Amino acid sequence: MTEFILSKENVLDYFKFQASPNLPFKVDINAPITFKEIDKFTNVNFLFRVFFLKRNGNDSSVILKHSQNYVKVKPEIHNDVQRNHTEAKALKRCSEIWGKGVVPEVYYHDDKHNVNVLQDFGENCLVLADEFDKGKVHPEICKILGKRLAVLHSKTLGKNEILRKTHTIESVFREYFLNFKMAGSMKVEKKETLKLVNEGNTAKGALLWGDPVTKNILISMKGVHFVDFEGAFLWDPAFDLGHMVAHWVLVYLEKDDLKSQVEISVNIIREEYKKEMLKRIGKKEIEGILQRGNNYIGATLLHRMVGMSRFKIPKKKAEKVLQTGVELLRSEGSYL
Repeated sequence: MTEFILSKENVLDYFKFQASPNLPFKVDINAPITFKEIDKFTNVNFLFRVFFLKRNGNDSSVILKHSQNYVKVKPEIHNDVQRNHTEAKALKRCSEIWGKGVVPEVYYHDDKHNVNVLQDFGENCLVLADEFDKGKVHPEICKILGKRLAVLHSKTLGKNEILRKTHTIESVFREYFLNFKMAGSMKVEKKETLKLVNEGNTAKGALLWGDPVTKNILISMKGVHFVDFEGAFLWDPAFDLGHMVAHWVLVYLEKDDLKSQVEISVNIIREEYKKEMLKRIGKKEIEGILQRGNNYIGATLLHRMVGMSRFKIPKKKAEKVLQTGVELLRSEGSYL
């Protein structure tokens, strides 16, 4: 555990005296500065939204994201304290690939205190996870999702890009990350899970987002934004695709009235992803990614049911989700 912990008690002083002098714009530190702690969807890190005035008189805000060497809601679980350093590099690389405005700009990375000061897309952004809870699956953004994911993967495929200092450190993180994400499927279908992981290890790797889930997809008046890239790593692109689509599949299995919208959404993601990837790889290779993507959908469903990051699902639907997860993991079903 590091000595410094960003908290409600010190966040304003930290912003005034440590962060603001290092920002690419001038902050009026004599004007009122306020903050809100961000609790929802933030199980791992400490996040604060800070409101202030720039010297030019314009209202503004930033996100302060602080990491410790443990998970915020479960301090007994160890985590890499340097993950903000990795995220800063990932956000810079993804901005190069996708262009500005898709991921937050890193205004300042404080390596000593493990804090990133990030661009704030605004507290009025819609969070896709919240929208799903309201029965809104937003098929209109799925073309963007499929294309962007494919652009990230295709532009880094086979280039051996890593964000951590060495391949050994990258491998250690990958093992840690997959142990977490695949714990549910290991409980239910160990043999099939190990087979899938082995296929991922031998597949041509790309730079992955790592956590392309609905809580990390924001919708604003300016477009669709992606956040939380501390889990970005080099591996099988099918993992990202399956992990993303699995959250639409969960809605499909839970809410009968949304089945048609989910089918449309998944079809759009698949077709846009496939179309973009086919610009750079062959048909056989993309078919392999789509097949493994189905397997990862299954693994993610099991992760959400019996793994380390469970969703609350009504009992009547839970059996169907488990059954579908096993079938997809065994390659007995297809959503992609």
